[in-house]
Amino acid sequence: MNVGVASPRSENLATINSIHRKAPEHLRMKITLIGHAAILVETRGVRLLSDPWWQGPCFGAQWWPQPKPWLEPLSEAPPDFIYLSHGHGDHFHPGTMRRMPKTAKVLVSNSIGLAGPVADMGFDVIALAPKEVCEIAPQLRVEVSPVIPERGGDTLLGPDRKLSNRLLIE
Repeated sequence: MNVGVASPRSENLATINSIHRKAPEHLRMKITLIGHAAILVETRGVRLLSDPWWQGPCFGAQWWPQPKPWLEPLSEAPPDFIYLSHGHGDHFHPGTMRRMPKTAKVLVSNSIGLAGPVADMGFDVIALAPKEVCEIAPQLRVEVSPVIPERGGDTLLGPDRKLSNRLLIE
């Protein structure tokens, strides 16, 4: 049964959808919102978790994680990497970090003062200079860029821009 009207736009979308369904495993990426700023990115057999916070309050018990985070995806396998964008309690939460597996390597900018405190918690830390490229797995390169360079605060994990404009993929 024919439903709808074919148009150049719908044909283009059909082509795009068929391409995505056939993408080889090494080119696929799954992004899952855990809660607040915690996002799980899975690609090329690597699991990267950003800014985990779900174990207790922050900012002197003024903030609580709401809605409750969806932790089920994390029970499947631990993250290989944890990325901390900056030092605010809702992004670098010591109570949550203490419960994370110490097998995860932690990615931080070397300009935000988190490398020492994270290492003191027992994690291996990869502290990157602004715009330094790091290959965290075969053909999986990232860089940490300051969002507001003159303030030296928040950072953003992104692709190696010299290689492509696709997040986390060479």
